[in-house]
Amino acid sequence: MGKRLTDQDIHSIITRYQNGGHPSDIAAVLGIHFGTVYAVLKREGVPLTSASYKPFVPEPYILHVDPVWAAEFRGFFYADGSALLAREKRKRPGKEPYYFYKPVLGIHQRDDEALLIHDVQDKLGGHLSSAGGYHRNGYYTRPTMRWSIASYPRVRGVLEAVLLGGCLPARKRADIDLLYELILARYRMPRYLRPEDKAVLVDYYEAIKAVKRYKGAGG
Repeated sequence: MGKRLTDQDIHSIITRYQNGGHPSDIAAVLGIHFGTVYAVLKREGVPLTSASYKPFVPEPYILHVDPVWAAEFRGFFYADGSALLAREKRKRPGKEPYYFYKPVLGIHQRDDEALLIHDVQDKLGGHLSSAGGYHRNGYYTRPTMRWSIASYPRVRGVLEAVLLGGCLPARKRADIDLLYELILARYRMPRYLRPEDKAVLVDYYEAIKAVKRYKGAGG
């Protein structure tokens, strides 16, 4: 059974929190679970402030890539790559489902380009997958391979190492720049997203979808 909180404990939680203490640190001092701290704050009507959330500072993903290879990859990615913000619906027992957003870079090729796809993975990391064969409608497709890399630090690392700063007026540069803008915005948010932070991610999700729509030769 958990510790029974006294009025003095509750007062201590509120005072420490309002003085800038993080719930995890407060819980450690009082010998309780950090969820209990949040429960007390909510019950007592204490507003949660962004300063009390741990910042979103994941381990950086640092790449050292040959400049010539990076330039060739950037042009190849402009033609055949994809830069997007993926949205996954996740369910929680007894609670409303929620959406999880993560940046993704990917390249999809026939499997006779396997040597190239493996080289990309060797240089940048990421995940390889394969597909092909008969589809439900009866048509046959050639086997394919896909390279992809996801998560905020990994995608940021690839963008900063090889994809940012191109000079060709490729349409895909807009996708890349917007995805990078999103990642920098996420790094300014706390680790645990507030409602206003989630709203920003939704806005970027819609903006990245919009920039991918075909707009004709004029734009």
